[in-house]
Amino acid sequence: MDKIVIIHPAIGFCFSRVCAEKNATDQEILEICNARNPSGTQGGWSQVLRDDAPVHQRPMPCDDDSERLHCMVVC
Repeated sequence: MDKIVIIHPAIGFCFSRVCAEKNATDQEILEICNARNPSGTQGGWSQVLRDDAPVHQRPMPCDDDSERLHCMVVC
């Protein structure tokens, strides 16, 4: 499996969800998202939501692989 996999290309108008290895950096995640799943906005995918996001948008463990997280990305 790739280090970063887009699992929900669009959630509403400005969110996407990826499954990433726990050590993936925000920069790596944003580069993959912008290359493989352009947002269609001028700024592109610009932020990976982390622990300071609302609870339902924070990274959560992947059910299939404990070494991966599901992260929300926003444009």
